[in-house]
Amino acid sequence: MSAKMSLATESETTSSEQETAKEEITSRRKYLIGPFVFLHTLTLTLYNTSINLYYPYHVGRELFPNESVTKEKSSLCQSRTNSSSTNEIVQSVVAEYSVYAAISMGFPCLISNILLGSMSDRYGRKQLLIIPTLGLLVAQIIVVVFMYVSVDLYYFLLPSIILAGFGDIFAVFQISLSYISDITEASKKRTFGIALLELSGGIGVLLGQIIAGYLIQSLGYTLTVLFTCIVKSANLINIVLLPSSVPSTKSQWSCKVVIRSLKESFQFYYSKEFSGSRWKYNLCLIIFIIGNMTVIGRDNVETLYIISPPFCFTPVLVGWFNATKAMMQLIIPMILIRVFLKFWSNEFITVFGAISGLSYFVVETLARSTLTLFLAPVFGFGLVLGFVIIRAIVSVETPGNKQGALYGGLAAIQTIFAFFGSMSHTSSTEGD
Repeated sequence: MSAKMSLATESETTSSEQETAKEEITSRRKYLIGPFVFLHTLTLTLYNTSINLYYPYHVGRELFPNESVTKEKSSLCQSRTNSSSTNEIVQSVVAEYSVYAAISMGFPCLISNILLGSMSDRYGRKQLLIIPTLGLLVAQIIVVVFMYVSVDLYYFLLPSIILAGFGDIFAVFQISLSYISDITEASKKRTFGIALLELSGGIGVLLGQIIAGYLIQSLGYTLTVLFTCIVKSANLINIVLLPSSVPSTKSQWSCKVVIRSLKESFQFYYSKEFSGSRWKYNLCLIIFIIGNMTVIGRDNVETLYIISPPFCFTPVLVGWFNATKAMMQLIIPMILIRVFLKFWSNEFITVFGAISGLSYFVVETLARSTLTLFLAPVFGFGLVLGFVIIRAIVSVETPGNKQGALYGGLAAIQTIFAFFGSMSHTSSTEGD
């Protein structure tokens, strides 16, 4: 009986605190969540592009010092012998490393995202954003040191595990999406707000992809990652200035809180509390899973694919290709989302996105020239639209004090497909 009274009191306190928070977030500083996501995706894109291109360069230089490229600005194909066997060996070594990286990163990232989402409902969005921000910054600093001293490839597992354990990009987006849910009404305004957040991230990806190749050409890999550290540090100021949307509770950290957080992230799909809308949650979950199975975890393999014959992309071309993807799939659709919502239903937008995504994969698979490869993202114009709509639908159905738990569960699913999907993709590459 006392336990029930305690829970009721805690619930009332939480509701009261949230009402207070609603009054406090009238400040225009709440819109800093957009620049925060922009800077995070910008620096993460620069970081990921640098290390994904550094791995084959580093392996080639170590295994074939007389054959591999001697300049960081060159492509994998531009070796002195340009033998297909050399490229295949380098690809195989990098693919094997990627499998180990996916295995070692997957579980820490999965657990951290389940916990961070639910705990942001309890301890506040602003406070929890610090965790993935510091995780990326620490990982970047370690990578700079490792590149400078030219350590063995497998030492790079350490910064990767740290980044994953602090939540990676999934934690940033799930907490930011929860923040958007706090400051918007449960209507199409929320869908638009989510789209604007995705747009901020898309612009960061676009700019990062465009300048990554040029930075690598002019500065090299080490100084490029060092540059991302400096830019990333500026994002801590954004967190300080961001107003709280959910005040931190006074409940102490304990094993009981951790277990409850794990349970809360998936309660929407089985709990009696959501019996009236449980079917909708589960249907959206199935669609979300199917979408992630095809999209998430392909980036590393795609990079290896386009820097190898017949394309032989240089870092600059890799950047422009990924920038084209960002423009066509993350920016233009998000700009037009309000038009889509005005004339199309949520269901139609989701189906359109699925068909568009399928077209992208088909064209990319059949591409044999640079032009055709660059046309693939154009066909995949609506690839991410379905994810935006699904998040908006389930967010509207969810109470305000459970938004973090909801997005934590979705982020956990994305984590599974990001790392274990990457593992399956790279395993097939290694086998080839």
